[in-house]
Amino acid sequence: MNRFKEYKPYGVAVSDLVSQLWCEKQLDLKLTTDIEPEVTEEIRKGKEKHKELEEELVEVIKIKPRTFEDSIFLKLFQDLQHLIGLQQEGIVREVPVFGNLNGLFVRGVVDEIRRNDGVLKVRETKTRRSPTVPSKPQLRCNKFQVMLYQKLLKDMRSGKLGYDNVSEFYQLDPENITKDFLDELEVKVSGNVPIYGLDELGEVVFDRFTELPPVSEKMTLRYIYQKTDEEIDTKRFDFDVLEFKDTINFVSGYWNGKREPRPVGKRHEWKCNYCDYTSECPKATDID
Repeated sequence: MNRFKEYKPYGVAVSDLVSQLWCEKQLDLKLTTDIEPEVTEEIRKGKEKHKELEEELVEVIKIKPRTFEDSIFLKLFQDLQHLIGLQQEGIVREVPVFGNLNGLFVRGVVDEIRRNDGVLKVRETKTRRSPTVPSKPQLRCNKFQVMLYQKLLKDMRSGKLGYDNVSEFYQLDPENITKDFLDELEVKVSGNVPIYGLDELGEVVFDRFTELPPVSEKMTLRYIYQKTDEEIDTKRFDFDVLEFKDTINFVSGYWNGKREPRPVGKRHEWKCNYCDYTSECPKATDID
């Protein structure tokens, strides 16, 4: 079974790929059962912090898309805003990105991109409910997430992925952009950013990505304490080509139906204490 076509017709999220490193069986049960995962206080506060950081730099456009094409238009429009902001201010947050990795169409939102010394650097901020450094499994997931963002950004900048790839994958029809959506968007931006048609906007955005400075191999993970916003730790690392290749080959094997989902091994059964799907999950076996 090709799980990508079955469960992710709109593309696999970066968060999906990352969650496989935490517990692949948990992701599989999320896709195949009706159990709704709990939105914990930690998750809620983390989302609030990311929204707060984004609003420090740009006014967030709050519009409800009427059609799928409206939603893609909004993502592309946000990208255009961010690209303009990156050129003017040297820093942007919450940037939508797309890519094709091992036959999977992948979508994500880069936490932060900075322009420093003539290159672009990707940075991810993680909030923690306790003032402690992340465990090795958490750090592994977070590192893979940032490398995914770097790879997607790099491929968009190089032109490896263009608007035509996005349009073809989603089978976009510009005629499905609604007038009410565009009218509301025009009011929200007050003419500060030009409004294009869908295809024209897509071409403009992806052309602008190719004009960006080179993407640095160096990335940053920053951990802050939720209660005080104090920085707990900062990890700086380089993109590891071999590690990334091995990991993306592993996670894509699940989506392409080449193997069954793997539960955590015995050494990591402690993760089950934080899982919403234990009632449906078979007893974990040691796969280490």
